[in-house]
Amino acid sequence: MPTYLLIAGTRPEVIKLAPVAAALRQKGAVAEFCAIGQHGDLLDRTFADFGEIPRYIPIHFRPGRSPDSLLAEMLERLPPLFRKLSPDGILVQGDTTTALGGALAAFYGGLTSRGGARSTATTAGARGIPDTADARSAPDSTVARSAPISTVAQSATVIAGALRATAIIHIEAGLRTYAYTPCPEEGHRRMIAPLADLHLAPTQQDADALYRERVPGRIVVTGNSGLDGLRLILSRPAPSLPAVSGRIVLCTLHRRENCDAMPALLAALGKIVQSVPDVTVLYPAHPSPDLLKASGESAKLPRLQILPPLPYPVCAHLLPRLTLLLTDSGGLQEEAAYLGVPTLVLRQQSERGEAPSLKIIGADPETMAAEAVRLLTNEGERAKLCRKSTRYGDGYAAGRMAEEILRFSVESGRG
Repeated sequence: MPTYLLIAGTRPEVIKLAPVAAALRQKGAVAEFCAIGQHGDLLDRTFADFGEIPRYIPIHFRPGRSPDSLLAEMLERLPPLFRKLSPDGILVQGDTTTALGGALAAFYGGLTSRGGARSTATTAGARGIPDTADARSAPDSTVARSAPISTVAQSATVIAGALRATAIIHIEAGLRTYAYTPCPEEGHRRMIAPLADLHLAPTQQDADALYRERVPGRIVVTGNSGLDGLRLILSRPAPSLPAVSGRIVLCTLHRRENCDAMPALLAALGKIVQSVPDVTVLYPAHPSPDLLKASGESAKLPRLQILPPLPYPVCAHLLPRLTLLLTDSGGLQEEAAYLGVPTLVLRQQSERGEAPSLKIIGADPETMAAEAVRLLTNEGERAKLCRKSTRYGDGYAAGRMAEEILRFSVESGRG
């Protein structure tokens, strides 16, 4: 029976890996979580939201820990655990410090030969969603399509005599800006790619990036499993949501590149509620005294609610009720596109490409306030962004991922 270990240290990783774990179990595999305490209580609550209990917890949360210290601890603690467990595959997701640490630890901990010298070639096939940002032309369900034949990177070889006993499987592979922003995430995912044996790319655009980089391993387009997690949570009864009257705007900011601008951005949210009288802005953030002081009178406005971080089920059920979303979150970009929620992306560029409900505007506070007010006071302009898209996935990616993972294990002699 094939065995897989899923590495998760942040809330998005659990949201995107839990559906894959469930799909692997449905197909007869063993799938266990290894929890890395990067997100603390948020991580624990999200595991509970998906009914998961991590079997291995080698690293606990410590507030204020830097990415380099977390990475160092992962490289100390995880390789011995991986050698002891010797799973068929180790799954890492996305571009966090946890994902990079998991991939590096698997690389260092799994360089053992199995079955003597061997060499296998794999073709980079793709079964995934159509690469379109327009839901009107996209089918309702995912269809199979072939990856373009590339003379650069059509096949990948496992080096003879050095086949790792444990495969490194990268979920959400191939996202790129080629500008090392967002930082350090862009660097993380570009360092994971050469280590991975199986790359599960959300879109054809992401797969093409991997082909151009000539990475080893098999590349498959599957869609993004985060939308499977969203679909699951939305199928359940809604939890208690924040009490709001009128239209709702949600703003989330967490990228490191936006940290210094947060007080000014919070003041700009105050301008939005002052300009549009029927709108309430929800801003989930740690309401620290320094942030509230820096934001001045804006923090006292009754229709600007500064909240603690929202549990994922609350955030998921809130999304379809929004009039407008302001965010620098990659996961929320995907979910908003899937639901057709008008979104202003508070980043200079996005590794996820464009979808019809998204507009990238950067993180300048004045620009954000002006664009938000324009959309909130001009229904025709806002309606142009109310367009659902399956660009990032159709909500059924986890089953395709499980099939590809099990197929890869069999074909590479691991399963």
